[in-house]
Amino acid sequence: MPKGDAQKRRRTWRDWLMPRRGRWRWALLRLAIITTLILLFRYDLAAWGLAAHNLAWKSLTGSTKNHQGDVELLLRLGGPGARMLVRIGEAHALARAADPDLIPALLRLARSHADPAVRAHALTGLSSFQDDRTLPLAADALADPNEAVRRAAIACIRQLGDERHRPLLDQRLAAEQDPAIRRLLAQARDALLPAPGATVADPSQPTVKVAAVQAISEFGKPEANRLRLAAFVRAAAANGAKLVVLPETAVQGYLTHDIRTAWQADGMAVTQGLSGVSPAGVAETVPGPSTALFGALARELAIYVSVPILEFDPPTGRYYNTLCLVGPEGSVLLHYRKLNPWPHAERGWAAQGDRGRPVLDTPYGRLSLLICYDIHTEPAHLKRAGVDTLLYAIAWVDAPKSTWFRSDLPRIARENGLNIIGANWTVPREPGTWHGYGQSLIIERTGRVLARATRDVGEEIIYADLPLPRPPGGPALPANSQSPRK
Repeated sequence: MPKGDAQKRRRTWRDWLMPRRGRWRWALLRLAIITTLILLFRYDLAAWGLAAHNLAWKSLTGSTKNHQGDVELLLRLGGPGARMLVRIGEAHALARAADPDLIPALLRLARSHADPAVRAHALTGLSSFQDDRTLPLAADALADPNEAVRRAAIACIRQLGDERHRPLLDQRLAAEQDPAIRRLLAQARDALLPAPGATVADPSQPTVKVAAVQAISEFGKPEANRLRLAAFVRAAAANGAKLVVLPETAVQGYLTHDIRTAWQADGMAVTQGLSGVSPAGVAETVPGPSTALFGALARELAIYVSVPILEFDPPTGRYYNTLCLVGPEGSVLLHYRKLNPWPHAERGWAAQGDRGRPVLDTPYGRLSLLICYDIHTEPAHLKRAGVDTLLYAIAWVDAPKSTWFRSDLPRIARENGLNIIGANWTVPREPGTWHGYGQSLIIERTGRVLARATRDVGEEIIYADLPLPRPPGGPALPANSQSPRK
């Protein structure tokens, strides 16, 4: 190439990057185009960067395994990350997907990828999310020629489906030849949850009307919160509810609505990333102002009300995440301190509960209390104690599209024979950075969801008629009865 042409080419490339006077508009346009492309394909670029790092690490260490840090980061990159995991031979990581941004990629892989192992792992990953496209896809995969895909499809339907999918499983059971797959189909069919609805198994059995209040709490404003909650309790009683449940720590507030500020007692550290506020000015004793207010309200309305507070215990100087139950006689009938504080939000203030798992026999059956994180360990203890109905106060934090309220909590109710009245907190507006609010629900002991909040953002009261337990050897307890007052 002639020297002049080479210099012209170098000048052209240099001018493209750093144009001469009068051409900066073109430079800004080019910069905007490059920036836009980087933003549009940032996950793809990040995925390729992680793949390059993984390859370099394997070359330097001589390892045949992939760098697990890179694998975990790829799981957070949505579709590009999922595709890269398949390319580097880590498709099995898709089975533990937790980011809902992966759903479109998982659907594509489960539907059409040539490798059956990839389809199976993608189906398993989809079973962790609520998405209307998953169950039809799993239903089609029941006829897949690959055994691993059929197993994953069965597990997916077992996790996300309900009794409306029983005919489908019966149909596949009749057509399936593999004895192991037939056994899984039968187990999944028997494990399906009841379909949501207000149908009681025995229409002749008396019922009691119950209510779960989905409410907003202002952090650190107990006086205002008490008045707000009291109005909800009155409204629930006016609609016939005899048991009313309020959300976790609703009187003082659990966290700020952006979940960045928590309570922090003297000498205790909050989780990194959270700021702390002393509860000294808002915590209360039992008995105290909240149990007095709601006790008087329960006596006036002849109902049972859960009272969720941040409690201070003067003899020990400790703070507790507490739930009390007041009844028609106006006094505190149950006093429960959370046995399993959630480490992320409560390590800075909440002591482990020291009052066991109290129960109360009422005209509406045996009642007990749990708070949010307790649900992972305590229901089996309540089952052994013969509890009929759990009054469950919640301030849930979770990923979007989680199956917790849709599948996991109803399954806990069925496995432990518990009616669950679950009142969850909510927020005044969509926060955009976290999920778990809303979704309050009332579940029958069979696992059937009798009532569910109609929205996640905003306050409401949900109602359901729970069947009353039958005493051994006797008729059902009378409906709408009241405990005698002292």
